[in-house]
Amino acid sequence: MNGVLFFLGTFFRWLGKKPLQSALTVAYYATLHGVATLIDFNPSGGLGFLFTLAVMTPLFFVIGQGLPLDCLNPTGQIKRETSYSENQLKAFN
Repeated sequence: MNGVLFFLGTFFRWLGKKPLQSALTVAYYATLHGVATLIDFNPSGGLGFLFTLAVMTPLFFVIGQGLPLDCLNPTGQIKRETSYSENQLKAFN
């Protein structure tokens, strides 16, 4: 449960740190929600695969950009985040 709460907190901090990227992500998933609604109204065989591919595309993109292997390890994430915060504080001094 602590891991879930940690990643939830990280998500909400990310929204504040990178507002443009988070707005684009929310808009992307809102668009996918609209497409899923259209698929429900007009079912056909090939659209389900395209929808699944569209949902998985951000994950493929992140892995291609170098997703850390310990991305689900809370201890590693905390170390990375605190070192990022310390570097930001040093930049202001």
